[in-house]
Amino acid sequence: LWIILLWALFYGAQTAFAEEKTAAPPDLRLLIDVSGSMKKTDPNNLRVPAVKLLLNLAQDGSQLGIWMFDQGVKSLVPLGKVSADWKKSAAGKVDGIHSRGLFTGIGAALEAAARGQIKPDPAWDRTIILLSDGMVDIAKNPAVNERERKRILDEIVPKLKAGGFRIRTVALSDQADQSFLRSLALNTGGS
Repeated sequence: LWIILLWALFYGAQTAFAEEKTAAPPDLRLLIDVSGSMKKTDPNNLRVPAVKLLLNLAQDGSQLGIWMFDQGVKSLVPLGKVSADWKKSAAGKVDGIHSRGLFTGIGAALEAAARGQIKPDPAWDRTIILLSDGMVDIAKNPAVNERERKRILDEIVPKLKAGGFRIRTVALSDQADQSFLRSLALNTGGS
């Protein structure tokens, strides 16, 4: 089911660009949670076929980048202009998606995807797609996690919005932090 939802989010951004020739092309940044909790919320690692589907749907001329995150953030596919060669290179890296991380650094992932871009760029329609169970989990101490959650909502999200980014969240489990994921999306004009 969430593969269909992810496809709908991605396809919506792509078709909006195709239908509105005057609109800026999509700049999509996909963040994939690879923390250990994903063993429970995505035991069959359906993130791999979902990302492959997105790669196949990506239109030439758009930009796409893919990051994996757990306690750190790793660029899986650098942000680049989509072309046949780019797709072929990207497809070979997607099988590296796993569930071996210790923590879930959503804040660091959002910051890495934005790459310090704090002003809107009219040349691109910027969207961050967050695939996660939404648990802000950067330490064993719940107080540290709550401070990070607050930092994300009070500091990172306003910077992303000011930079012209929308966040679209995809919850991967019924146990996801729906309230937090909804706040990320709605506070940036996403879904």
